[in-house]
Amino acid sequence: MRIFLDAGHNYAPPDTGAAGFGLREQDVSFQVADTVRALLELHGVEVRMSRHNLTDNLGRTVNESLNLRVRMSNDFNPDYFVSIHCNAFNGNAFGTESFSFARGTQGERLAQRIHSQLVGLGLRDRGVKQADFAVLRNTTAPAVLVELAFIDNANDNKVLRNRQFELAEAVTKGILEQFGITYQGGKSMKFNDIRGHWAERTINELHEFGVVNGDDNGNFRPNDTATRAEVATMVRNIIRYMTGE
Repeated sequence: MRIFLDAGHNYAPPDTGAAGFGLREQDVSFQVADTVRALLELHGVEVRMSRHNLTDNLGRTVNESLNLRVRMSNDFNPDYFVSIHCNAFNGNAFGTESFSFARGTQGERLAQRIHSQLVGLGLRDRGVKQADFAVLRNTTAPAVLVELAFIDNANDNKVLRNRQFELAEAVTKGILEQFGITYQGGKSMKFNDIRGHWAERTINELHEFGVVNGDDNGNFRPNDTATRAEVATMVRNIIRYMTGE
């Protein structure tokens, strides 16, 4: 079982994505895709990423960026190709939609499964559609492109900002369902289960310093929003660490 995950767009030009309310598509797409990778690997799925780090850039032009993503996937020869994006239009459009290249294909069936999971989060159902996108047309594997939500819509933006782990879970569940695998994860990721997360090293270092802690069960929830109490605790721990208390 092999999946190629394409975190849409580049960290810096060329091929940067949309933006809204201080959030950038290229950052969200990577953070969600990288969490999907970690969750899939916990279920025994072999995963390859187009961008291995948040700050990665592919190609010197938009076309070169797209062609590199296709070539990387084709060289890996996965069972499926999944590209993760955020949508944008006029600030009023909202909801989630997914794309495959053609109807009646394995790509469309996977798109339906992922889309159903995303709609289950309460996002407006904009449907599963067909499109002649380069990454859908030129990949040899059945391909899906997911538009999680609209980054320039105020309500959707809050989902993209605060519910990234849930979005990643939804994509993961759709992929696993296509493979006939039952999702075994939970809402939380433990410290020993954050391997592969883009902030894994930082989280572990701060944990060693005593700055951040998990809950009573050892869960860290790397993509959850921090409460005021948790922020206050982290600030207190930083002061204690710096003063040697």
